[in-house]
Amino acid sequence: MLLHATDQLAESERPEGSCAWGVQHRRLHHGPWRIPHRIDQDTSTLHIEHVGRAAV
Repeated sequence: MLLHATDQLAESERPEGSCAWGVQHRRLHHGPWRIPHRIDQDTSTLHIEHVGRAAV
């Protein structure tokens, strides 16, 4: 399930469940998981910065 969420990032720069996180980053929410990421437009590269659980 988590891999499916990260696959969404390859298909869409702003998939459902993501929100702005700073100037260049976005954060994808998937259940208890948070996936901060950014897209490098110059090289069309997806950078997943971290995968972690949300604080409870």
